[in-house]
Amino acid sequence: MVKKEWIEKGYVDEPVDEALDLKAEIKKLAALAVRTVPAIAEGLEKLRSRVLIFCYQLSHIRSGKAHIQKSLAVWKPELERYTGLVQQIKEKSKERKALVAEKKELPIYHVKRHKTLAVRIAELTEDLEELRSEKALLLQKFEYAEDAGAEAFRKDIATMEAGLKKLEAQEQKYSAELDKALDEYAELKAQAADFDSVELYKARQVLRPAQEKAAEQQLEDALQKKPSFSLLLNAKQETSRLLKEDTEERQVRQMCDSEDHVEDAEERPCHQKGEHSADEPGQHGLDGAEPRHADVPDGVEDDRHEDGRQREHADEQPLLRAPRQHVVILCFCHIQSSNVAGRAIA
Repeated sequence: MVKKEWIEKGYVDEPVDEALDLKAEIKKLAALAVRTVPAIAEGLEKLRSRVLIFCYQLSHIRSGKAHIQKSLAVWKPELERYTGLVQQIKEKSKERKALVAEKKELPIYHVKRHKTLAVRIAELTEDLEELRSEKALLLQKFEYAEDAGAEAFRKDIATMEAGLKKLEAQEQKYSAELDKALDEYAELKAQAADFDSVELYKARQVLRPAQEKAAEQQLEDALQKKPSFSLLLNAKQETSRLLKEDTEERQVRQMCDSEDHVEDAEERPCHQKGEHSADEPGQHGLDGAEPRHADVPDGVEDDRHEDGRQREHADEQPLLRAPRQHVVILCFCHIQSSNVAGRAIA
């Protein structure tokens, strides 16, 4: 009963039974308000958007990790190679310097020794030129200055290793967030078990484009650029796999097909009853009808039987059978020819 004064005030001002727990009742009402198909559909789609965001972020992080690991796989061996080149240049330069000093101090009459030292110095000079050229190409490959040393390699490698550790920490964080979102999704999906699956599925499909658009915008704001199309596509596929959406869609289709079969089965007996039931007025007319050929003369009746037999065997090809009019014409021609022959004999 709604009192007039309640309407005028805009609220209910009545004493409440002391045994009634208002907070518990309000929670019950709130739970009932949430447990509706639109509310459940919106909650599931919001959780799905979170899963989509986490899948994209994890895919982005793993792509970055793969890039850094690939770079490290190149930088570290090249650092060792660079260090080896520097060491060889240092050793050969030291050897050449010692040989040049020895040659200068060696008396001129040691001709054989002078020749040996000259050959070795020439070999070392050639080796040093090749090593320095290889070192320059290596620095150029990584866009380092010509006077850059191994510290440039080590600095970049340290930066990449630090970035790799940071990405690994982010991967662990978002993996935990993803697991949490999946648990919340499973819990809410269990609460929706009492609702019509087809109705819930259709309600979610209506909300999905807007939710996916919002998720893409959130990613764009976080990355300060548009999300990668390929990574976004992979994230959607991973989301579908984690939430088992293919199975859900298949089940909904099967339910729709079964409902269609039930409707067809309910409609089919009605049509069959109208066609074959002996209780229908039309059937009484058919059953009660007397043969229309009862008083037909025998000649006409025979013709009708003959026509009926021909219709029954219309698909059979006639064997040596000529049409009736052709037979009459042939007979007439035979009679005429006989008469002409008789006159000729006479």
